[in-house]
Amino acid sequence: MIKWRGSVGGREVLGLMLEEKNLQRLREMKPIHIYREEMGLPFDIIIDYSDDLVKTVKTMKKMGLISEKTVLHDERDRKKS
Repeated sequence: MIKWRGSVGGREVLGLMLEEKNLQRLREMKPIHIYREEMGLPFDIIIDYSDDLVKTVKTMKKMGLISEKTVLHDERDRKKS
């Protein structure tokens, strides 16, 4: 995986270029964890995969990873431009 941080059009961006081995890892239900120190960020990043988002959200709530107050941003709700 290549991770980069830069500026595009005056906006700060973080880029992640995944390789096949990263995709295979995700398919095996093994999340990718990027630690804040690696990229100089104020937070860690976790990249995960699910083929059943509703079930996964319920599991994350049971595990205490998210709560009823957590704001979820679902890409499927984004308007296409």
